[in-house]
Amino acid sequence: MRRRSAQPEWEGQWPPLPELHHADVSHAAGGLWCHAKTDALESDRGSHMHNTLELGWMLRGAKRYRIGDARAMIVRPGDMWFCTMWEPHSWEVLRPHTDFVSINLSPEVLIETVGALSWFRVFAVPASQRPRITDPGLRRLVRTVGGELHQEIAQHQRGWQARLQLGLGYLLALYLRDWPADAYPESLPPDRVSRLGRVMPAVSLAAVKPGVRIDRREAARACSVSPSRFHGLFREAMGLTFEQFCRQARLAYARHLLLTSQLTVAAIAGQTGFAGESHFHRAFAEHHGCTPAVYRRYLGAPPELTHPRPLYVDHTTEDMDESRASG
Repeated sequence: MRRRSAQPEWEGQWPPLPELHHADVSHAAGGLWCHAKTDALESDRGSHMHNTLELGWMLRGAKRYRIGDARAMIVRPGDMWFCTMWEPHSWEVLRPHTDFVSINLSPEVLIETVGALSWFRVFAVPASQRPRITDPGLRRLVRTVGGELHQEIAQHQRGWQARLQLGLGYLLALYLRDWPADAYPESLPPDRVSRLGRVMPAVSLAAVKPGVRIDRREAARACSVSPSRFHGLFREAMGLTFEQFCRQARLAYARHLLLTSQLTVAAIAGQTGFAGESHFHRAFAEHHGCTPAVYRRYLGAPPELTHPRPLYVDHTTEDMDESRASG
């Protein structure tokens, strides 16, 4: 039997959290799906993926998380995690009464939330390359701000959405502070924000059609600009080309199919817009450092975290009642 201390070492000398009421509450509005949760039982576990971006932060307790291609990590108070669209992720609760917040959001929301910060880089790079907060002071600050946002979701008072978006922008800025400067520019030209808004129809198009090879002309029409103008706008706004963005979306969808279907690698290559199995093989290995077959075998039943196949969660409606669904 494992021995436990009343207060884990990573929570020692931290300011107390506001009373969280241990409520499991979910609300949705304006492209945000917000969950203020408590996992009451140790060893609760689950696994899913979704068609939105996700960010979350731990307030109390601890979980073991596995996201995309990254090794399993222990998420403790003050830690944050990020999942991109169609990215499988699983968790196991390590301490009872673990409190956390997770936010699913459509890409358009981050234009208003983050402003001129290069937010997309957090979600665009493989999970193993995303930064983590290492400074104890920043972790305490994330925990404090995160606790306040937990209260905003749970109390659901007038103006909660605006306060939540402001808080998200602050948390993202804290998270990006430890990332190397060459991975993410500190600030962008003033017109970069307006360019993000102009290319968002193309981002949404790729999000809802992850298995389709979208032509640049189709994406340009969705944004009401010429193909040549669209190419420049997208690269300036997102930091990569539309073709590179779509390739990452199709690889993410391929990961979903590898873990949730019995389709052959060749069939998955065909369903995700690659020219053939060898083309898919090269693209997948370049992005993940392993072949599709190895990825399927390794993540299908990781030795340190046994979990069911990922459940796909479709965030296409903002009708959300209070629930006790874990995630």
